[in-house]
Amino acid sequence: MQHTALLWLVYEITKRKSAMGELAFYSQLPSLLLFPIAGVLGDRWDRHRMLVVLQVLGAIQALALAVVTFWGGVEFWHLVALGIAAGVIRSFEIPVRQGFVVQMLDDPRDLPGAIAMNSFLIKPPS
Repeated sequence: MQHTALLWLVYEITKRKSAMGELAFYSQLPSLLLFPIAGVLGDRWDRHRMLVVLQVLGAIQALALAVVTFWGGVEFWHLVALGIAAGVIRSFEIPVRQGFVVQMLDDPRDLPGAIAMNSFLIKPPS
């Protein structure tokens, strides 16, 4: 929902459809670069703690977006910076969450259902 709102806000500010594409590119770029690193760190560190930290960082990023927007001084570069921040957080959260789902299971026979349920949470931004 936040990604869609960001795209709408970018269009409202710039009146350019290409700016929406630029924002989508910048918010997806961290995933390309950080997924391998995030997977390794997710295997080495405590996944539960990582997820809590990532959720807090995501809340701070969302709060920053709300403050900048309601303050009235929002500019395109603010949204790009916040989009990149969201992309970095998402880059770490997705592989860590996928590993954490497996770690939470008591019975390995529940794995197909857990993977299916987790797939609903990890929908890439449109």
